[in-house]
Amino acid sequence: MHPQGERPPGGEAAPSPDKEECKEKHTSGELAAQDSNEPSRRVARKAKRGATISAYSPAQISEPVYQWEVSSNDRVFYDKMNDLIIHQNVAAKALLVTDVKKVKENYQAVYVKFDAEMCEQISFAPNTTFFLYHSTNPNSIQIADILNSHNIYLSVCVNRLSECRILATFWLPGRPQVEEAATEDAAVTAASAASIASTASTTASAASPAASSSSADFAVVTNLGVEIFHLSFDSLTITPLKKHLMKSEQCWYDESSSYIALLSSTHKTHVIFPYLLNNSNAIKLQKIELNIPKTEPINKNDIEVVTLYGETYCIHKDYKNGRISFRCLSSSLSFDYVFDLFCNGVVETFCVDNIFGVFNYSNEKVYLFDIKYQRRKKSSLINTLSEHIRSSHTVNVAYLTSPKSFRTQLALSHISFHPFNVLMDNQYGNVYRVRLDYDLLMLQICQHFANLNTSVDVLLRRPNCKKRITEMFFLSLENDIQMEDFLTIVNTINVSYRKLIEQSAKKRSPPSLRRANQKIIQPLDDIMKNLGSKTLITERDIVTDVFHAFMIKKYGLDKKETLFNFSLNFRQMERAKRESRRGRGPAGRGDRADRYMLKYRIRRGEPDSTEQTVAPAASTEQTAAPAASTEQSGAHTTSDQSGTLTTSEQSATPPPAEYRLTLSYAELQSVPTFLLYVLEYMKSLLLLNIIPNRILQTFLFDICIFYEQDNCLRQLLQFYVIADSIEVTKRLFHYWKLTQHTWAYQLCLDMSLRLREYEMVLHLFLSAKRYLKIVDFIRAHNLHDYPIAVIFQAIENDFDSPDKYIIFSHVLRSLSRWICDSDRDPAKHPLPNLQNCEKWVTLVEE
Repeated sequence: MHPQGERPPGGEAAPSPDKEECKEKHTSGELAAQDSNEPSRRVARKAKRGATISAYSPAQISEPVYQWEVSSNDRVFYDKMNDLIIHQNVAAKALLVTDVKKVKENYQAVYVKFDAEMCEQISFAPNTTFFLYHSTNPNSIQIADILNSHNIYLSVCVNRLSECRILATFWLPGRPQVEEAATEDAAVTAASAASIASTASTTASAASPAASSSSADFAVVTNLGVEIFHLSFDSLTITPLKKHLMKSEQCWYDESSSYIALLSSTHKTHVIFPYLLNNSNAIKLQKIELNIPKTEPINKNDIEVVTLYGETYCIHKDYKNGRISFRCLSSSLSFDYVFDLFCNGVVETFCVDNIFGVFNYSNEKVYLFDIKYQRRKKSSLINTLSEHIRSSHTVNVAYLTSPKSFRTQLALSHISFHPFNVLMDNQYGNVYRVRLDYDLLMLQICQHFANLNTSVDVLLRRPNCKKRITEMFFLSLENDIQMEDFLTIVNTINVSYRKLIEQSAKKRSPPSLRRANQKIIQPLDDIMKNLGSKTLITERDIVTDVFHAFMIKKYGLDKKETLFNFSLNFRQMERAKRESRRGRGPAGRGDRADRYMLKYRIRRGEPDSTEQTVAPAASTEQTAAPAASTEQSGAHTTSDQSGTLTTSEQSATPPPAEYRLTLSYAELQSVPTFLLYVLEYMKSLLLLNIIPNRILQTFLFDICIFYEQDNCLRQLLQFYVIADSIEVTKRLFHYWKLTQHTWAYQLCLDMSLRLREYEMVLHLFLSAKRYLKIVDFIRAHNLHDYPIAVIFQAIENDFDSPDKYIIFSHVLRSLSRWICDSDRDPAKHPLPNLQNCEKWVTLVEE
């Protein structure tokens, strides 16, 4: 849609019709105070300025998203499917279409020429090019083009339309079989690639099928029946698809799910007949009998059809008893549920991010419900997972907060609620939206349930709540959360993580295309595409935003270096101090104090010119600054795929401050609590068969080195809890270089061989001065391009005694055998790389 022209003019305000009697008591004294919207808002701010913020509901009414001058020539509609506000002005013969989201800067509404009588309903097709509208007196149903390029108004032919009462006209969502076919084609492509690079093959299918479709279906509901039509955008033809006769008095529908509910006019009892308009057919569902007196009428506001968490429900509002009943239409396995408001009176409902809200006119309170919440007892991960599986098709209702009032004080008696969360003031010409303040919601949930895991559980089912969840997790660690509560939060996060992985796998590839070992490999981009209205918390989020940030803040570390770097540099510094003390004779008795050195609390102090300082600490973030500073200092660095850097030597440039330690030797005999947190988090992932990301495994490695838990690290490596990776081999190599532990050397060697990192194996042999094995290893693994001059140079640098000539001779004999074998069979035994070796060959001959 392209913006054209100006907004249609308005006129004088016309008196609005009276509302129900139960709302009349709210109108007295309010209409005079609300002659304009802005003055009333100022009064509300002054009156509530000193009130406590927790006294208000997290559901808040926004500033007006659209305003117009009310007159008899104007009418405003809300298109739920496309989130559009449609303003019709009969005098100007035009429509003004406004996107509620207004994502672009300097957004301008779209001006559409539209010469028609006042409409009862206007809605746009999924491609937002054609719009469907109907009017009464006389009855008329037509379709027009927003660009008006054809200057044609297509009439929808309905039998006996002039005798009917039009109940609803609306578009149907895109046909599901088209989406499934596109998804399956993308899945085959991705499965055949079997790699992370397969994400590029699915980018083309990410666009919405409905937006690019050349046709659409729509439904017309009258008091005589339901008819489904098909519109071709190219040929501009309307084709009848299905007609179902059903005498009805009222119709309720949800455009996003194609479910409708009809109130029969032939049955003496109050019976609701739901239908699914799908695949060009009207599928009749199980009828719903309302348990209310026969003499009591059913009004339009008594029934609604809403969609929450992908399931569609028909709800009944019982004003007299203060209850709202739920019946699931999209799944036969769901149970009926009832919300008790404990206060009778007329209510209005709204939905925000799958949170169901109720506003009661009697007490002017807002109730918030989460139908997927399940109150869980503290239990093991296996019980938690089984509860999730059992409850996947049931409704579990919870009051998220205590009922509270809207913060914005408006005269809601003349404001109508529209799905999902739009409020329309037809008396003063304002359109509002109901939004959720998640910070306030999180605070009130914690107060209401007295725990954090409920807040995490609720926020995981809301979009864009990653930062809030990680902040809560971080604060819980700062407040020394109990291990039992920590496990509950971790299990909640990881169970949701696993379910999102499984959902993404089902949409991308069928089981027959999975690998033989039954592993589901899902790139993060694919999971994010299928995320919907949920929040995904991965290992990277927990490590970077929670664990590493906690260590940085608790110990006052520098953000530009990893914990592994700091640990090695600190050990080098302490070793240098001990050696200097031993050299001072009696002063060496101070070595007893070294036993109390544990990195339990690190504080920054002023630099001391007589003591050696430590290089800046490291970070797991992907920044270019650590790499640049390390290269300038001349330290040996290695970079891993997660963006971390490891340093084996102390930086030559002293930092402006020194780390001072307050140490406790008693804690050397036990595992630190924070390390237990990290281990339990990884254990939770493994119990759910989620292979931990490399960033979590390397962080666990660094934590063990930081807390000097060498035995724990050794067991984690031996039992493959920390899996093989290039990053771990580099860390093991530098750790062995510092400590000279035999087990570290052997683990690094074995891991490098399993990963076929032969360059690292040769580096290990050279560092361990095992020169006699190098040539045979090069030949065994066909590394004939490896420069032999590197071996000779290392021997010359390491040996100053005459023994080096013996080593030279052994290496030369091995090379001679290699050359002889190459002369006999050059194809099987290629020549070694002997460039720049003349110097050492001549030296041995002399």
